Amino acid sequence: MSIESEVFKRTHIVTKSLPGAGFTQTPHGWTRTTNFMAGAFRTVINVSNDGTVTGTVYDNATGEEFLPMRVENMADGFIGRVKDEYEKILIDIRAIATTKNYFVGPQANRIAEQIVQKYATRPMFPWKKYPEFGVFKHDGNKKWFALFMNLDIAKLDKRHSGAVDIMNVKLAPDAIKKLVKKHGFYPAYHMNKVSWITIILDDTLSDDCIMELVDESFNLTNG
Repeated sequence: MSIESEVFKRTHIVTKSLPGAGFTQTPHGWTRTTNFMAGAFRTVINVSNDGTVTGTVYDNATGEEFLPMRVENMADGFIGRVKDEYEKILIDIRAIATTKNYFVGPQANRIAEQIVQKYATRPMFPWKKYPEFGVFKHDGNKKWFALFMNLDIAKLDKRHSGAVDIMNVKLAPDAIKKLVKKHGFYPAYHMNKVSWITIILDDTLSDDCIMELVDESFNLTNG
């Protein structure tokens, strides 16, 4: 994961706040140029129209990109200081021009927001070891009706790799048997595979389709 992706993980860029963070608008998004470390280095940070943040750090003495800070086993000593100062610039931008997302991916956040609005409940994040795992519970009986996780898809399908958001919901066993045969569904990850199913949240399935299953899970666990 890049430095920028790590800093801006689980955040959403608020476009109207970018000028206050030192950005100017371009045809392709927004850009900011900043000198740091007493002018020895310069960073050009870009925010695309879809909210993706990228950055390049230049050594002002040579005019070339300062690549060593991108190499993990080189990020100590002077190189580490450059990286730390660059991260501070990104963190300052994050504080001014972003809002916090519940989860990592866009569909997971859209679904979570629909659950918040429809059922007037917010996710809980009970595991320190897994801060990106969130649970929606009934206010009354405290039963779970949706569990959101972010993990390597290889844990579900060894043919693929890379981080992805997923959600577990409770459904009738007969419905699960049919759905796991379809693209976008998997046997429940780390839960009872008879009563729960895993749904991938990468826009394979429509939001409406997923919310119908959330509603079913809510009803099944509301007793």
